[in-house]
Amino acid sequence: MLTKLFCFIAILACTTCPAQNITTANPEAKEPLKEKKEAANLEKTDNKSGTDKPRLPKDYYWMRMENGLEVVVIENHKVPLATIEIAVKNGAYTEGPEYSGLSHLFEHMFFKANKDYPDQEKFIRRTEELGMVWNGTTDVERVNYFFTFDKDSLVAGLQFMNAAIRFPIYRAEDMQKERPVVDGEFQ
Repeated sequence: MLTKLFCFIAILACTTCPAQNITTANPEAKEPLKEKKEAANLEKTDNKSGTDKPRLPKDYYWMRMENGLEVVVIENHKVPLATIEIAVKNGAYTEGPEYSGLSHLFEHMFFKANKDYPDQEKFIRRTEELGMVWNGTTDVERVNYFFTFDKDSLVAGLQFMNAAIRFPIYRAEDMQKERPVVDGEFQ
């Protein structure tokens, strides 16, 4: 069940920063995403599925990581903001009756604590330091989480998202507080 809940399908960064400033999800990787653009964006077939790679407009970049994560970067120089969004293939369709509402509860818990910000107060303080606007939504087939902030905070925002996605902390007291909130939204 948890494998289904955490099957990440996409991450999106809309930014005024050029794509060459955004490296791959592997922090040790030296090669920027834009340098991989031709390989990821213009090849005719995907080696894993044999399907055509997407044809994208100017300033759109796409690649599929080895772990299946699909990364899309959209450059937009109209405003000095960056948005990082993760969409998770999850929602009511992954939940049997015994798990009804679990993906929505996890959406709420995403904004509570992680290894870098071990309680909600530290989490909130960091969002304020970065000037973030943030939210998440749960639907039948996907849950998404996003952070929007000044473009100069892109690297810090990516680090923040990394900790939230990869190293969440589900504290019992936070779960108890959020259960009635999620149930109230459900009702």
